[in-house]
Amino acid sequence: MNRRLLIVGAIAMLAFGATYVLMSRSQDVTTSRPIVVAPKVDIEHVLVASEDLPMGTVVNEGATSW
Repeated sequence: MNRRLLIVGAIAMLAFGATYVLMSRSQDVTTSRPIVVAPKVDIEHVLVASEDLPMGTVVNEGATSW
């Protein structure tokens, strides 16, 4: 019984170590990529609720306005 517990513990430690190494390498790769900023969009009209809408309300044309 004790021998089995040691084997399972050793396997768990190896799995943790391998996961740690793989995850630390993947973080280095993602930080070297350039950050792309989304282009700004000119917005003239925004659709909003014209009245208080309780949860579960069916939204129709009368409940919204531009």
